[in-house]
Amino acid sequence: SLEPCSHYGKTPPCADLIIEKRIPRVVVGCQDPFARVAGRGIQKLRQAGRTVVVGVLEDECRELNRKFITFHTLKRPYVTLKWAESADGYIDLCRTGGHPVVFSSERTQMLVHKLRAEHAAILVGTRTALLDDPRLDVRRWAGPSPVRVVLDRDLELPPSARLLDGSHPTLVFTGRADAVQRPGVEYVTVDYGRDVLPQLLAGLHARGLQSLLVEGGARLLQSFIDSGLWDEAYVEQSPLVLGAGVGAPLMPRGSVCECLSAFGRAYRHYGCRRT
Repeated sequence: SLEPCSHYGKTPPCADLIIEKRIPRVVVGCQDPFARVAGRGIQKLRQAGRTVVVGVLEDECRELNRKFITFHTLKRPYVTLKWAESADGYIDLCRTGGHPVVFSSERTQMLVHKLRAEHAAILVGTRTALLDDPRLDVRRWAGPSPVRVVLDRDLELPPSARLLDGSHPTLVFTGRADAVQRPGVEYVTVDYGRDVLPQLLAGLHARGLQSLLVEGGARLLQSFIDSGLWDEAYVEQSPLVLGAGVGAPLMPRGSVCECLSAFGRAYRHYGCRRT
């Protein structure tokens, strides 16, 4: 599905192995956008006398490799947004003084953990971290837990917060430089006087994290939507009716939407249409 590599990275060049094994014909779905490859693997194979066909099912192959391609072309992680909302469009009551509301069932929580296992990092904001004290790990699905990321401008998280327990690698993006270092936690100082999201995504890109799942509150999710810094969104629709509360994020006009269902729950899946 992707051009064979031509450089030494975590493994030796795939193109060299193909040549060594005398494979005469190679079919490539799409060219590798990574600067150290970018057509060099195809060129190396052709110079060695191999027949190379490029662009077979290219759109499907780009879809398969969308996180990798986004990471190398846009210089940021592939961003997926996820939230659950009531039937009348609210995501919470507790943030307006009401009691916490659980929208997901046991089975749909499993799908959330599947999404977590498919992403390199997961993000929440300070308020969600304080109110929910989440673990942000993978427990209801098989797979690795993502790197945990939290925006904590003023270092409000208490030492007892689960995100600071050192059980999984955690990045804290803060506006302060006086954080007390903790095992398994890296504090990254950013300028909160400027737009934080590009700084956050640049920091994740520099650390080689190719995908990010955003599970924050409405304000954080809306900031990604308004900035255009997102690629997919999954919205679980609960049959509960709240009547009031924190409104769900609003998607931009022109977003590509498809309706899905799983375990008796309706989902909306959005894809960002790029020009």
